[in-house]
Amino acid sequence: MNICFAGQPFGYVVKNKLVVVTALRTVLEEPADVLQQRLVGRVIDQQTKRTLASVSIRVKGTSGGTNSDTNGNFSLSISKIPTVLVLSYLGYQTKEIEINDVKENLVIGLSPLATALEEVTVQARRKMNTETAVLEERKRASIVQDAISAELIERTASITTTQALQRVTGVTVTDDKYVAVRGLGDRSVIGQLNGVRLASSDPDRSAIPLDLVPASLLDNITVYKTVTPDKPADAASGIVELKTKSVPEKMTFELIAQTGLNSKIGLGGNYNSFWNSEMGLLGTRINK
Repeated sequence: MNICFAGQPFGYVVKNKLVVVTALRTVLEEPADVLQQRLVGRVIDQQTKRTLASVSIRVKGTSGGTNSDTNGNFSLSISKIPTVLVLSYLGYQTKEIEINDVKENLVIGLSPLATALEEVTVQARRKMNTETAVLEERKRASIVQDAISAELIERTASITTTQALQRVTGVTVTDDKYVAVRGLGDRSVIGQLNGVRLASSDPDRSAIPLDLVPASLLDNITVYKTVTPDKPADAASGIVELKTKSVPEKMTFELIAQTGLNSKIGLGGNYNSFWNSEMGLLGTRINK
């Protein structure tokens, strides 16, 4: 049997008078391919010499690799020499380094990315036309003030500024255009439009007629009821600050409609129009 299997890639085993033929294990001609060698090193910043943690270290062309620890140290098993290591880290340039022999305490430096960032400006516009914004401003104010927002103005269907001011606490409207604060005369009330003082359109009165500004153009109306150093000294009663809406970013169209109902006027009512109106049921003037 030995003569038969001499020089053959087979062997045999005799068990219980049976001959079992098996293939012989081949021995690799290059044992260095299966010999694992351990590479130990450390990764640092090329400029500051500071150690880098969690650096990705991979063997090029294979799936093997590791990451550096919190002190920048790493240990990697490699199967052949020479080999190429690929190191990558966020904010640093990817580096390839060729390993020709296994060294202890190998130090590898990575260079930061020289990326020039341009200035970034973030702009935002604060909403001041809601009840939440008005209440927040009043809560943070160091003086006594009250306000009404555009949200509430639209909800109450106010057409003029004076109609909206009738819903502000402590404000009295006279002649449908003049405003008195805290019961004092209207001559001691100052009107401002976006921080600029308004002049009276009546040469005989110093009071400001506030019915000239449509309520639909306003973000909010703020009434300051106390005197402060940054406000005019002649505002004994208070200051009515009108803050207009900002310029819209795109073309807008706004339509406001109002209507009313009187059960005594028109069809089914006792009258077909108002006194001296030319809009009677038949287009005639109603005198009685």
